Amino acid sequence: MLHVQNLCFNYIKYPLFHNVELTLKKGSMTAVFGPNGIGKTTFLKLITGLIKPTSGNVILNTNQIGFLAQRNTLDIHFPITLYEMVEMGQVSSTALPVKTALERVGLWNMRYKYLDELSGGQFQRALFARLIVQNPEFILLDEPFNAVDCQTLNYLIEQLKLWHKEGKTILVVLHDFDLIQKHFKECIFVGHDFIKKLTVKDISFEKMTQMMFCGQHYAS
Repeated sequence: MLHVQNLCFNYIKYPLFHNVELTLKKGSMTAVFGPNGIGKTTFLKLITGLIKPTSGNVILNTNQIGFLAQRNTLDIHFPITLYEMVEMGQVSSTALPVKTALERVGLWNMRYKYLDELSGGQFQRALFARLIVQNPEFILLDEPFNAVDCQTLNYLIEQLKLWHKEGKTILVVLHDFDLIQKHFKECIFVGHDFIKKLTVKDISFEKMTQMMFCGQHYAS
């Protein structure tokens, strides 16, 4: 599904990534973690083509890509209803009905609410509903579980599992080690100027914490 070859990326002459090699199989579900500010969001944007690498290649075997940015980058005051926002995901012939998506995330009865009437958790579920409608083959989520309530977390985790069961390829940026170890078989560690793919079962909670705060030394 995804092949990254000799990828390099410089941010204002500062080398962020150097000669990255990475492959993700179709249907895989992979967590991405690393220190704050290390470049995880930039990594997702390089994959989606929102930004271009300094050198190297990102090869995707599909053009059906769904990308969910961090919630704090989105405008909840835009004057449209929940239904209208989710309907924006109907951009291809493979799109799913809005009702199906809203029922999956438990929001069908709130479809005529305006976005600024939703709680933070409800808004995040609405964003997932828009992705469900879009029905992409490759799904990238940037910290989708930040500051959500337990009910919302359960809805979203169940949706991840359903996508995985449907054979979609999923890449999720996370900070919660418990979620990574409970729901993922493989992960990608983003460190200082490098990216490394790892098997979750081979990493203890303690080592994962050390990698988060100490970087490359603990990723070996």
